[in-house]
Amino acid sequence: MSQISLTEDGALKKGLLYCPCGCGHVMKGAPLTMNEVEILRLRWDGMSVKEIAGRRCVSIKTVDAHLSNLRIKTGLNDIASLFRWGLREGILQP
Repeated sequence: MSQISLTEDGALKKGLLYCPCGCGHVMKGAPLTMNEVEILRLRWDGMSVKEIAGRRCVSIKTVDAHLSNLRIKTGLNDIASLFRWGLREGILQP
């Protein structure tokens, strides 16, 4: 189980955030942001993307972008796999 720790920019420690070429693409294995962690936890709690967007006062597209970044960073393609990964890493609680 990994322990969550933050860097000064709000990202979880481990790896790079973005592609080193400067193109701005998120890389597999990049650290998770606190927003990504929070959205994963809210989805785990049963909230819909629309409910999360309303609660966080952001657009649905923003929530979808965070979930997409989670899938890229973890290399996982669906929410069930993200949940299993989150449980294994100690990000989600059973």
